[in-house]
Amino acid sequence: ALDDKALMEQRRAALLVRLREQGTDSLRVFHGTVEGRAGLTLDRYGSVLLAQTFREPLSADELDAVRQHAAQLSLPLVWNHRERERVPGYADELALVPQVCREHGTALAFQARHRGQDPWFFLDLRLGRGVLAREAAGKSFLNLYSYTAAASVVALQHGAHTCLTADFAASALEVAKRHAELN
Repeated sequence: ALDDKALMEQRRAALLVRLREQGTDSLRVFHGTVEGRAGLTLDRYGSVLLAQTFREPLSADELDAVRQHAAQLSLPLVWNHRERERVPGYADELALVPQVCREHGTALAFQARHRGQDPWFFLDLRLGRGVLAREAAGKSFLNLYSYTAAASVVALQHGAHTCLTADFAASALEVAKRHAELN
């Protein structure tokens, strides 16, 4: 029988294969709240691993474990929030470079660090956007508090005949326009 860690790694490997087949290169790699380190997330956005810390700083061993994980994935590591001042040698310049990622074949803009705090689309809504992709054909769609409208773009791309998108942040709506242009 496999131990818990080996089983988790086996499941992650199978998930990566399925996501690649769906046209997805962005996913939550480590969700600290569920995996024993609240306040830490590791998210893969295309060719970048984004580490974010939201609570107390990581210990030296935890920082080392994150760096090792990025090396295993062969991805440059970009930090947001507390740790970026403490970690030498991470891909800081890459944090400011706009990139394009894919989710279920939809192209989405990404930049690790920008005027706001959060990445331009939330990976924990990937499954919800997948439901939209399956259900949107022929329907009208209203997306309030849309942030960067990734859900709106998915709905339109998968056959919604109309979509009204609203958010209070002009900067988020600028990214929404970029999402629409990409698709």
